[in-house]
Amino acid sequence: MPLGFDVARIRDDFPALHQQVNGQPLIYLDNAATSHKPRILVERLQQLYSYRTPSPTKPGLLPSSILRTY
Repeated sequence: MPLGFDVARIRDDFPALHQQVNGQPLIYLDNAATSHKPRILVERLQQLYSYRTPSPTKPGLLPSSILRTY
């Protein structure tokens, strides 16, 4: 198994890193103030908010499909 990171694969997981600044690929160094979200998290949250949001009148009752997925 090769040592190190597959940088291209990691960049593919983060949509924000597909931008260019001054003609160069965006480089992001993490900090305590914010963090970028991987594509899979953005997609799952979009599904949750679009299709699986529980009734606001019954906040303690989550459909079993949500509990299985998350």
